[in-house]
Amino acid sequence: MTHFTELPLSFWGYTLETVARLLNIAPSKTVAQTPYQIWHGKPASYKHLRVWGSPRYVKRLIGDKLDLRSSLCRFIGYLKETIGYYFMTPLSKRSAGVPQPLGRYGFLGMTGQLDNDPKTYGEAMSEIDSGKWLEAMKSKMDSMSSNQVWKLLDRPKDVRPIGCKWVYKRKIGADGEVTSFKAKFVAKGYNFARGHGQVHTDYACHNSMNDFDPCVYKKVSGSSIVFLVLYVDDILLIGNDIKMLGDTKAWLSTQFSMKDLGEASYILGIKIYRDRSKRILGMTENSYIEKVLKRFKMKHSKRGFLPMRHGVKLSKNQSPKTDEKLKRMLDIPYASAVGSIQYVAKCTRPDIAYTLSITSRYQPWAGSFQSDDDDAKSQSGFVFKLSGSVVAWKSSKQDTTADSTTEAKYKVTSEAAKEVVWMKNYIEELGVYLALPSQ
Repeated sequence: MTHFTELPLSFWGYTLETVARLLNIAPSKTVAQTPYQIWHGKPASYKHLRVWGSPRYVKRLIGDKLDLRSSLCRFIGYLKETIGYYFMTPLSKRSAGVPQPLGRYGFLGMTGQLDNDPKTYGEAMSEIDSGKWLEAMKSKMDSMSSNQVWKLLDRPKDVRPIGCKWVYKRKIGADGEVTSFKAKFVAKGYNFARGHGQVHTDYACHNSMNDFDPCVYKKVSGSSIVFLVLYVDDILLIGNDIKMLGDTKAWLSTQFSMKDLGEASYILGIKIYRDRSKRILGMTENSYIEKVLKRFKMKHSKRGFLPMRHGVKLSKNQSPKTDEKLKRMLDIPYASAVGSIQYVAKCTRPDIAYTLSITSRYQPWAGSFQSDDDDAKSQSGFVFKLSGSVVAWKSSKQDTTADSTTEAKYKVTSEAAKEVVWMKNYIEELGVYLALPSQ
């Protein structure tokens, strides 16, 4: 059924439910009655049946007076509790007012997103999960109201408000499943006139306006210590005293509206795993990597031992130059594929940092002095380990051209020294002092 209608294979669940429904109301030679009639005690009605995957015009629930009253959709299933249908709404083209990029660079504009969240309120309300989006919006409005995010004022004369919009996001769990629906209500800052209403008084500030808010806090009581790591509205608590951790969570819950998710297992797309018997604590992004492989049709590809084969060289001279090759590259999302692994390389996979650095700029492998065939710049790289685990790494092309191997190595050492000094100071600020040969 799925192949006949040319719908994506991701709709196989709706296909299975439809087939099961048809089998339950279809007569058979084995018994005189259908399964539906045996279970409900009455014959089934066939008036509501539709051809799976067939195009249907569905009335729109919202819209402007001049908008179309219906949308062309695909029938994909039946409601379970009542008589009704599920329809798939194709995404509309949102290109009005946006200049079209040059054809031969079109593939560079592909996004690296692996989800399909609605971009507008209309799209959210036309989805199967419209009820969950409504709940998310109501929850957000209640939260903003209780926290007194805004204060109502009379609009000043000759002032035009910039407007607001909803931003929707499905929150994904450790195994790739949707755990919750999030909605944010934001101002359309991109409509704001540049420079208008912005007043900076640096001399009146005690701190530099470039300072970031702290995101790591600590609480010490005798030999007990608790660290609080904050990223927007996600919090990690780490400590060596269970009772002190519990007291900290209890105090936070009295100050803020929060939800205790228990032992940390998933945060910012990273799965946290542990083996207490072997005293192992690790992080992985398997779910995200699987999505990337599936998106670029590499899920069943042959596994390799190294991210890049030894001896492979890339340079700008290998870029397409003829019209035929340029046309062929339109169907190859090279930049999108490279961009999709940036987050993984930054967070959990130091082994692909070098490969990412090379492929992101068409540079050959850079393991020596003046290794870039395009501008003769060298490659810098370092890896730092703490207590046997990798905690920081970097692989990037040097900004300037070195005159010798010694100069190239000196630049690498300088960059690494800056990193280790920062790490040492940061760890000491947390109250942990290490015997490091960095004096």
